[in-house]
Amino acid sequence: MARCAIVKFKNKLDAITYSQVHFDPVIFGCEVQTRYSVVVDTTSQDADDSHYGNQEERSDNCSCFLVKYGPATIKPRKYPALTLATGRRSKYDILSTPEACRRDIRRVRNRAAQRRATERRDEIHANLSEQVKLLEIERYYLENDIQHLNRRKLLLETLILKYKEECGA
Repeated sequence: MARCAIVKFKNKLDAITYSQVHFDPVIFGCEVQTRYSVVVDTTSQDADDSHYGNQEERSDNCSCFLVKYGPATIKPRKYPALTLATGRRSKYDILSTPEACRRDIRRVRNRAAQRRATERRDEIHANLSEQVKLLEIERYYLENDIQHLNRRKLLLETLILKYKEECGA
């Protein structure tokens, strides 16, 4: 049976030194952030442990399995989940008949939803492409109008200058 104890260190250097000597770096791969650390002694066995019952029951009540990564405290799982790391079940798992039916229905619904989303996205893309074409045509006509107006302005300015020269002379 593992025993739990909390050790108070005088400073952070003592805590780091203690952790380097006593903790397995694979299990406790974090730097000690506080002056308190949890120490697990797996070598001692006492009669005091009898009130905990079996190991699984004791490990639920024990805080020694908490690992601190900076400000976050994490309790590692005793047993790995049957799902993947993302929380999804493997598609190769053998399911019972109702679960298999539900999975198939969900897949059909997801395919239909994906098809609708793709159609919507394509429709939106087509509408935006059409709007872009219309705006480019409008820009072309506006640029032509600007050039025409600049030529007209230049013509009128030259007429004004000629008039001023004729009237002022």
